[in-house]
Amino acid sequence: MPGHQAGPSLEGFEILERAAQWLGLYIKMMKQKTPSLPIFVLSRSSSSVLVGAVNKLYPELDGVVFMSPTLPGDQKLVQEGSAEVKQLAREGVFTLNEEGLNWIDRLLMQATWSKEYFGTLKLMISTGSKDRQIVKQERDAYRSFAEGVDSITYFEFEGADHNVLNTDGAYRSVFDFIYRILFSKKAQNIK
Repeated sequence: MPGHQAGPSLEGFEILERAAQWLGLYIKMMKQKTPSLPIFVLSRSSSSVLVGAVNKLYPELDGVVFMSPTLPGDQKLVQEGSAEVKQLAREGVFTLNEEGLNWIDRLLMQATWSKEYFGTLKLMISTGSKDRQIVKQERDAYRSFAEGVDSITYFEFEGADHNVLNTDGAYRSVFDFIYRILFSKKAQNIK
């Protein structure tokens, strides 16, 4: 996603479904080229809204991992998140592409997530307890998505910031999540 530094041309991708189709075509092509291999997508931050929309259009995905995802559909949360991103850029944490951030905000307002939104997709959501861009309300929503739903796993890494994948144990948790899915599919095929 082009929220940081230079990104791809945004022309023609103002509609979430159209942007998701672009990524979905790549996923579909990969599935055609390697039909026996599973396809997992890992996304970070606001790009998760795009991957969530891809799942609705292309159910070929075997699983999705969201790292520090922005919760779409809530205008107040999206605006607060954008303000925090702009503040972090002013503090020199990263370079910001304002046009890209505005594009992401528009995409974030075109989706609303719930337990039902993801259906039976195997989904892992990870956040950091010290992430300034993912607020408590978002973490609480992700926790509630996972409650009583076998297909959704939620991890909150204590002390982690927005770069939760750089946290000790994060790669292991992703590996374990994918391994459980592959093992359960293999067990189903043996029966």
